[in-house]
Amino acid sequence: TLARRSAYVVLRIERRRWVKKTPDATRIALADLPQSAAPGMMADASVVASVVMDKYGSLVPLHRQEQGSSWRGFHLPRSTLSDWCGYAYKALSPIVDAMHAALVRESFVIAAAATGAPVRCVRGTLNWHLFTFIGDARHITFRHVRHTDGASLETLLMGFSGRLLVDASSSYDRLPGKGIQLVSCWSHARRYFWKATTTESTLAHE
Repeated sequence: TLARRSAYVVLRIERRRWVKKTPDATRIALADLPQSAAPGMMADASVVASVVMDKYGSLVPLHRQEQGSSWRGFHLPRSTLSDWCGYAYKALSPIVDAMHAALVRESFVIAAAATGAPVRCVRGTLNWHLFTFIGDARHITFRHVRHTDGASLETLLMGFSGRLLVDASSSYDRLPGKGIQLVSCWSHARRYFWKATTTESTLAHE
């Protein structure tokens, strides 16, 4: 088979209709529609997956995908693309939840880090936070929370018992004693020694 570049195509579906005439009435039978990703959705799963991967894997925002769709011969409004992303979230979030539950349950060491993630709203933005969790057993998961406080972290790590590799943020202070031992991050510690090499080279290297 020859590989070809991805493109939007329009599928024309013709449904056969059978008519059975009887002495008392006329009965009509119509073939079923092919199965789709969701009722009333014109896109199949491959198109939805492509939009999601472009947005989150290649960091192409929806307004640019909207523009690009016109170049490929089939205009897709960003509102439609957004709806497809919403559908993908509903379909896939239970899988991601199960992955995170397995990571927390089965890992002996989890490395975690957070970064700010502004979310657009009607009158500006709300500052949310995105956590990355890397378990030594399996899985890497991403979780978003409104606040990086102890309560949020207890919820995210509920059921975990082991070593937690994190920075020195005070958000983690309430976790020890609940089956979790904090392991300080060598990267954060090392950077200050490395900075000191410019002023106290011998001592810093030692």
